[in-house]
This record gives sequence, C-alpha cells and structure tokens, in this order.
Amino acid sequence: MELTIDQALQQGVAAHKGGKLQEAERLYRAILQSQPTHPDANHNLGVIAVSVNKTQAALPLLKTALDANPNHRQFWLSYIDALIKGKQFDNAKEVIDQGKKRGLASEKVDALEAQLMLITEAGESKLSEQKKRLTFAEKRKKLSEKKKKKKAKSPSQTELNTLLEHYQNGRYDDAEKLAISITQEFPNQQFSWKVLGAVFKKTGRISEALVAIQKSVALAPEDAEAHS
Repeated sequence: MELTIDQALQQGVAAHKGGKLQEAERLYRAILQSQPTHPDANHNLGVIAVSVNKTQAALPLLKTALDANPNHRQFWLSYIDALIKGKQFDNAKEVIDQGKKRGLASEKVDALEAQLMLITEAGESKLSEQKKRLTFAEKRKKLSEKKKKKKAKSPSQTELNTLLEHYQNGRYDDAEKLAISITQEFPNQQFSWKVLGAVFKKTGRISEALVAIQKSVALAPEDAEAHS
C-alpha cells in the first residue's frame, strides 16, 4: 500500500527521532519526489545533512524549506545555524536581519547571533594580524603594546566564550556574575553588556535590562538586536 505524503512524513519523523537516519532520509526524499518544495521534508533532510557534517548539502534544502514557509521559526533557526557552521557569516547575519524584520525573536536567536558575533570578531582580529608585515623589532614592540592595550581594554576570548556558554546553557547566575565582572573591568566591552541585558531580561529584571541594553546600543548602535 502506497503511503500518502502525510504518512510518509510521520514515519520519517519517527525514524529520525529514533536515530534511523537512513530510513528517515529515504522517506523524506520520497516526499520530495512528489513535492520538491515540501517544507518539512526539505527542512528535516537538511537537519540530517548538518548532523553528519554535510553542511553545504544542507543549505539549499534548508533555504527551500524557509522560502516555502517563512512563518516557521525553527526553519529560520536551522538555516542560520547551518550558515554559521558553513562559515557563511555574512549570509548568516543577513538572514538574521531578515528574520527580525519578520518578528523573529527568541533566546535561541540571541544565542546564534552572539555566537556569530564572537566568531566574526575573532576572525577580524586574526585577519588583521595576518596582514601585518613587520620586522622582528617592530613585531616585538607591537606585541608589547598590544598586550598592554588588550590588558587595559578588552577581556580574553576565553572569558567571552565562557560567558556565552553560561548564557546558552541557562546558567544565568554564572553569566550575570561574569558579565558584571567584565563590564566593571572593561566598561566599553559591548558584547558583555549585551549578554548582561539578556540575562536581566530573562530573569525578569526589566529596568536593569534596559540600562544594560542601552549601554550595549550606545557602544554599538549598528547592532539592531540590542534594541529588541
């Protein structure tokens, strides 16, 4: 007896949740043979591809799903996550901005954007270093100056990564303590103010959240998310 599309989807989802990825993939692809733009089949097939490190293959599937049903929040999240994993950072930022214009907002969106911010900041720093062509003496001098500047004006990447991990994993007390510590020592560190505002908002302290968010916006007025 031939399955209907709904039946095939239900069986595919059940196989997917049960870890039977090959069976799930077979069912999803069978659906796409009948309906190439079926949003759920494209999305779930893309999720499987990402899970087995085939991000490039996943991207067109996830985009098709999003185009077919842009009102489904998970489709936005999965596509943005895949773009970040595929190192398509500019495209990821663009899709985040598009999603916000359509009302996309959640803790997961905040976490993805924070992750993207950390990655791009680290990449810009690395690229800047690679472009430098200095003599040994100049390098030594610059390194000394850089260390002093870094010590005075910015926290370590490890601290920022830890802060993000605390927030993403719901450890709001730890995130708050670390964010406050960083903002006290480095008052112009925008990302820490942003996370602090998110923590305050998440824990219901709206007035405190507003202060932190306003500080974040003042330090990076182009960061639209900080306004939300």
